[in-house]
Amino acid sequence: MKRLIPILCFSILLAGCGKDNETSTEKTVFTEGRFLQSSTESALIIIENQGPCTMYSDDEEMFAGLTDGDLIEIEFDGDIAETYPAQITGKIHSVKLKEDGEITDIDQNTIEELKSMGWLE
Repeated sequence: MKRLIPILCFSILLAGCGKDNETSTEKTVFTEGRFLQSSTESALIIIENQGPCTMYSDDEEMFAGLTDGDLIEIEFDGDIAETYPAQITGKIHSVKLKEDGEITDIDQNTIEELKSMGWLE
């Protein structure tokens, strides 16, 4: 339950950050966090003060060249499922490397929690 409240707040925050176009209902949202390769087909972004969020793209090159701990910025259409970890369910438009990082840049408790849930090996 403790994890649900920050995720809900994060979702509300992201919903308010979208760029609305009067002729379109599509929202574009930007967020940044630390990249983490999942043991599933998804990748993870660890958003500071928010927690982990899964993301998936049909574009096999979307996450190419990224390593665990890299600071990235993602642009997506704003759809997030309120689960733990949260899930970006909408289309990811771009992933941009902001700075190189290391796995030690990610909170160890978050990593251990994701391992216990089967997201990491």
